[in-house]
Amino acid sequence: MSARQAPQEGPVATVRGRLLMGVPMLNVKSSVAALAIGALAACAPTNSSELSPAQRVAIQDSVRTAMSELATKVNANGFTEWLPYLEHSDRFVWSADGEIPFSSADSLARFITDFSATLTHTELAWMDQRVGVLGPGLAIVTTPYREMYVGKKNDTTRVAGVFVGVWASAPSGWKLVSGNTSHAQPAGAAH
Repeated sequence: MSARQAPQEGPVATVRGRLLMGVPMLNVKSSVAALAIGALAACAPTNSSELSPAQRVAIQDSVRTAMSELATKVNANGFTEWLPYLEHSDRFVWSADGEIPFSSADSLARFITDFSATLTHTELAWMDQRVGVLGPGLAIVTTPYREMYVGKKNDTTRVAGVFVGVWASAPSGWKLVSGNTSHAQPAGAAH
């Protein structure tokens, strides 16, 4: 049984007939290499080797802080806390299942807003964040996550997987330029 076919107990949503579990944690097959290559081609005009070790550490720490703040806000107020972290530009993209269901921050924001309206509680936790500095003001994060959300009928859904996001520094803080998530396969699931 694939992750898409796994029975779900709680709130779910679909886009183009594909199961999506909360936002931004989509039920997807990860395409980390394509995401990283696309991000590098679209976003990285300078070489990360130009940064000093101290600058690289500062970027990594700053992105981890943004990720921590995001999780804290989502846990306190729900999925709509993702909205200020989305970069509204032509380079934004969110991939899922070999497709791009959200080719703009606006389309993902609409989905987040609609899905959030069906929930009463949300929890998000990042584990073992791996932050790679791509250049000045640009980083990629790969991290396992756990998520739980409760629907209005008190139905609970728990998901876990891997999140990959490309973050760009902006005057208002770090913004997601690109994202991808993959849910962990249930035990014994086919690959």
